[in-house]
Amino acid sequence: MNHTLIPLPEPQRLRAVRQALRHHAIHTHASPNALHRAFCAAQHAFALGRSGATAYHAGTRLLHPHHLQERHP
Repeated sequence: MNHTLIPLPEPQRLRAVRQALRHHAIHTHASPNALHRAFCAAQHAFALGRSGATAYHAGTRLLHPHHLQERHP
């Protein structure tokens, strides 16, 4: 069986990535603030013309444990 990826229209792709990031955040116990930063990173990647996978990766890297700690100056 051939699995061909069909590009989704932009709003659907962003919605799918946001849903996947939300699911990832639940499993990493991310704060709402971290999830918001992940959404922004994914949206920025899309704005630069990146793929959905790249946008998802841009968001998930902000949800990993070493990024979850709030940074204080």
